[in-house]
Amino acid sequence: MFGWFSISDICIFISLCFIFLALIGLLINRLNILISLICIELMFYGVNISLIIFSSILDDQFGSSATLFIVTVAASESAIALALLVRFFRGFSDIFLEDF
Repeated sequence: MFGWFSISDICIFISLCFIFLALIGLLINRLNILISLICIELMFYGVNISLIIFSSILDDQFGSSATLFIVTVAASESAIALALLVRFFRGFSDIFLEDF
């Protein structure tokens, strides 16, 4: 396909890049809650991509259904976290972790 790499290899590489970029973002921006939430979501999406690829390689349908469940839980978690951030911002007028 693309030289020596197949499509699944490229997708696994992209998912690993998502996970490592999210880890680097968490390590660099420890004080900003919003950036931390974005990095955690990026990790979720990297794991979901790898789960879909591995389930397609193994011809297993559980990976697709588990990915749908994980995306649903991540969306609800993000909504709750953003609501809490808005509440903290209204109360403290700042969302940095050093103030809490």
